[in-house]
Amino acid sequence: MNPEDSLLNWFEVRNETEAGLPKVALKDVDAVAVTVKPGLPVCLKIGAKYALNLCRTGKKPIIPVHHMLAHAVTIRLVEDQLSYPFLTLLMSGGHCILALANSVSEFLVFGNSLDVAPGEAFDKVARRLQLCHVHPTYENLSGGVLIEKFSADGDPFAFEFPYPLRVHDCNFSFSGLMTKAYQHLTKLEATFGSQISDDKLKDLSASFQHAIFRHIAKRLLRAFQYINERHLMPNGHPRYLVLSGGVASNAYIRKGLAYVAERNDFALLCPPKELCTDNGIMIAWCGVEKFIAGEDILYDLPERLEVFSRYAWSFSVIVLNLIAMIIFRVPLGKDISQEIAALHIPASYFKLSLNFSSM
Repeated sequence: MNPEDSLLNWFEVRNETEAGLPKVALKDVDAVAVTVKPGLPVCLKIGAKYALNLCRTGKKPIIPVHHMLAHAVTIRLVEDQLSYPFLTLLMSGGHCILALANSVSEFLVFGNSLDVAPGEAFDKVARRLQLCHVHPTYENLSGGVLIEKFSADGDPFAFEFPYPLRVHDCNFSFSGLMTKAYQHLTKLEATFGSQISDDKLKDLSASFQHAIFRHIAKRLLRAFQYINERHLMPNGHPRYLVLSGGVASNAYIRKGLAYVAERNDFALLCPPKELCTDNGIMIAWCGVEKFIAGEDILYDLPERLEVFSRYAWSFSVIVLNLIAMIIFRVPLGKDISQEIAALHIPASYFKLSLNFSSM
């Protein structure tokens, strides 16, 4: 981010804060919650610095918040009957995380995306299909919205897609599905040139969307089995699967996962669409949860808050090429994916060849 954009970001944070403070006086605020991970470092630093200044002015404590944790607990703002523990599936443009939330500060991470996230996969395939150019009104729509829109009248079984990751764990991989979508499109281009019909685009979009759903559902089914075998939810406790993140706005995926959850004795919950994508409300609510629980409240304000981007990077020079190696992602909780893999839980048989657009 260049200095000009950084300055604009600072003014945006200030303007939004000042717009809200006339409604709630700073003296009436108990604490200030701010995102510190994961995200773009410059944006995180601007937000953290502004929040610290606000706390110093009002003599308030500060609560650092994990961005994805905020997504996970937002549902408790609108579903007051939901208590811990619950299973949460966070799907966005940067993440795909399946975890058991035992409290606002304790998460067991069953699986992560090992490469690209589902939202990124939707965006890249939509761009390769050039869906935004089909109609002038589509130019400003996200890839995920475009794929969903084109899929509505398409055949989700017109094009074959592989089953990613034969390993018996709950991790995700979407890069292979993207590659297969590109291969299907290349074949269509070889046959029809630039005159690929809308029907073909609709079928390919629907097939890709269903492949994304099917992969997520397969990992979810293994998570259900693991929870049952390890008795991770108390007897008689309501069993909920909570979807969050931008991809949770996809009606087809949401309907499909509701079907899978219901038939495994889980009820599906999802925040309203406006709370699925990134928003300040979810950060504030996570702060409320932490404040009530007495977790991560910094009364002694530090000089600065440490912020963390999505990745930490290490660079090595090999045969004059610069190789970037991902060392770790900012963890949401304790990663137990290898423990699940070691159990070799077989994929349960479950019919997923259904068109959820027609259900």
